[in-house]
Amino acid sequence: MLKIEIRKEHLEEIIKHCSEVYPEECCGLLVGKRCGEKIVVEDFKSTANVFEGDRRFRYTIDPKEYLEVDRIASEKGLEIVGAFHSHTFYGVNPSLKDLELAIPTYVYLIISFLGIHVNFKAWMINEHLKSFSEVVIETV
Repeated sequence: MLKIEIRKEHLEEIIKHCSEVYPEECCGLLVGKRCGEKIVVEDFKSTANVFEGDRRFRYTIDPKEYLEVDRIASEKGLEIVGAFHSHTFYGVNPSLKDLELAIPTYVYLIISFLGIHVNFKAWMINEHLKSFSEVVIETV
C-alpha cells in the first residue's frame, strides 16, 4: 500500500494555514520525492486559491505559483508530488470535483473542518476505477 511521509511540523503548519483561511478552502502543493511505495514530502508551499466562484466549496491553485514551485523543486532535485486543500463544510473524502480534476501521480491531502474537529486523510486516484484510494500517512 502506498504511503506518504510528512514531517509533523509541516502537517501542523498546513492545518494552521487552513484554519486561517477558513471558511474558504485553502490549497497548496507538496514537494518531495518518490521512494518505491512511499512518497516523502520534503517541503510544501501554501498557494493562493484563485477559484472564480464561491471559495468555500472549491479551490484552484494559482498557475503562476504552480510553475514557480515546480521550478524551485526541480532546482533542488525534487518534484511536486501532490497537493493539499481543505474541506470547510464536509468530511475528508474527496468530492466528485476532486475526482474530476485529480492528477494521476499526485497524492491529495485533504484537511476537514467540521465544527471544532479537524481531520485529515491522504488520497490517490485510481485511474482504472475512476475513484480514490486512501494513502497511509506517516508523520515523522
